[in-house]
Amino acid sequence: AAGSLSAGVCVYAADDATHIYVLTAPEDHGWTGSVATFAKEKVEEVNNDGKYTAELITSANAAEQIVNIEDIVASGEDNIAVVIQPIDDTVQSAIQQLVDAEIPYVAFDRIIDGVSSSAVSNVKGDNEGIGAAAAAYFVSEGMTPGEAVYVYEGDTSSVTSLRDSGFTEYLTGELEYDGETIADDKKWTEDDLKSITYSGAMNWSRSDTKTSFESLLGDSANADIKWFYAEDDELAMGILEALQGGGIDDATKEAFLGNKPYITGCGGLDELYAVMRGESFQDIAEQCGGIVSVTYSPAMIQTAIQDMVDHLDGEEVEQDHVIACEIVNSDNVKDYQHALSAAEMTPQGFTTIALLMSVCIMWGMILSIFFNKRYLKRLGNDGAKSASGVGFGDSAMTAMFIGLVCAYVGSYIGAFVSGEGLFTCTGDWTPLIVVAVSAAVMALFVYLSEKKNMAWLESFSIAGSMLIGMAAAVLVRL
Repeated sequence: AAGSLSAGVCVYAADDATHIYVLTAPEDHGWTGSVATFAKEKVEEVNNDGKYTAELITSANAAEQIVNIEDIVASGEDNIAVVIQPIDDTVQSAIQQLVDAEIPYVAFDRIIDGVSSSAVSNVKGDNEGIGAAAAAYFVSEGMTPGEAVYVYEGDTSSVTSLRDSGFTEYLTGELEYDGETIADDKKWTEDDLKSITYSGAMNWSRSDTKTSFESLLGDSANADIKWFYAEDDELAMGILEALQGGGIDDATKEAFLGNKPYITGCGGLDELYAVMRGESFQDIAEQCGGIVSVTYSPAMIQTAIQDMVDHLDGEEVEQDHVIACEIVNSDNVKDYQHALSAAEMTPQGFTTIALLMSVCIMWGMILSIFFNKRYLKRLGNDGAKSASGVGFGDSAMTAMFIGLVCAYVGSYIGAFVSGEGLFTCTGDWTPLIVVAVSAAVMALFVYLSEKKNMAWLESFSIAGSMLIGMAAAVLVRL
């Protein structure tokens, strides 16, 4: 049986079921944090399916991840498999131990060349395609050969190298994007490519990029640079925060924005999507020629886990599994929206949510001071009855209760009927079971209290129906 080696989601495996270990960085912040969030969702799905079991193991650094892999190998368990997002290239030696122990593994995101040929599947976004997409976007917006371009690089890994080469190879006509190559009259020569400036490793850091950009525009001559290729959405946000802050001379900032600059990011960060939705940084965004992001979703970890499940099912799995990228802009960003996850919660986001909730909630207290006495008087006035003999209080409470129930039940039905595609009827039916059980229990309580003279049960009807409904949810999930 498999137990947890580090912080994560753990389910003990049956003796005859293959247990899948999923190893990622912690669910803390940014893109890598979101990977763990999506991994947790897929692990739960695998466990609920029941054919295999899985657990998520997070590691704060490469050394901890190596120890976790070594512990898996040393356990000597049968019927195990591994899906791993290597934290850095030093994990190669530990992955080689998996290979030597004949433990099947799928690699995600960071593909280490020395062991990639031994993997069941190497799942990654199209890093070259990301560079090509950014270049294609710039060309479509009028960038001409030899114009100054500034590239904000992530780190010194192969990911950055591929995103760099994809950008330049599209410009020279060696690489296509979306099935098309650059037009002959817009191709760049090797001399033209010398106009591209590279930042060096920003360590995928927003704050490092902000500082670097402020330093860049410390020289007013750089305000003429119009094209900024940021190899991650965090880096793009660093540029926007620098432009909104006070670290750049006002005259230089005005000249820069007057040039209608273009900024591309990559990764699927909802903060940058919010800019494209028109929800933030609009004082800056409206002065830019364009702001886009190229997809490199952390949800790809779910594809990696599914590749392992398919392999265990005996299906053929593509070893070099590259997931195509797409350009997200203000026109199509609504198609890529997703809910705010704990991994993406920022202090600014939390403050905004807390402030909004406080402002909305306090009106209930304020209005109660002025109107509560009169409202309660009418609500409890038995004499204020309609021709049917029903008072205002009874009608109001009944209407509110029915409205509340309909809102929830309607959402549950919608999720079941079209939760996984329009009218597929394959969504989660657990909430509907809970509603039905709770309603039946409530009806029983009402019957006993009114027909069997057990009036004391009325005080327990709501709590009882809720508790039994929750118990039903647990039972149907066993």
